[in-house]
Amino acid sequence: MHYSKALPIKELSSNLFALGVFLHQLAKHPLTPAPPTVYYIPAPLKNAIEWASRPPNAWADKAAAVVSTSGDFGGGRSQYHLRQIGVSLDLHFINKPEFFLDGLKSPEKFDSDGNLVDEQDKERLKEILLALQAFTLRLQTK
Repeated sequence: MHYSKALPIKELSSNLFALGVFLHQLAKHPLTPAPPTVYYIPAPLKNAIEWASRPPNAWADKAAAVVSTSGDFGGGRSQYHLRQIGVSLDLHFINKPEFFLDGLKSPEKFDSDGNLVDEQDKERLKEILLALQAFTLRLQTK
């Protein structure tokens, strides 16, 4: 199914309703991952963002952060694409620090279960989360 502004909410299937609930929860906790292998966000993510932006816009006036990991800068480019989309959604991304992880560089960044094991990168990710927390609190007090 594709996004259609004309489709009334009450006609959504239960699966789409569940997706909407998930996206509203994601908007409350918006650490948004960017895809690692393309220079833009993929169509399913774009479609999901559009569904969650239906009135009331779940993204409006929320603080967000975006991180990526890839072997090149595809994830970084997709971060910038997501930031552009965020403007029309009234979604406020933190500007600094940025997080672009090259997952193919030695030493290994992830263990066999996909857990981040690099202590320096863990610290950088912690800085992102602390910055997001501070920015969220700033937005809530305005």
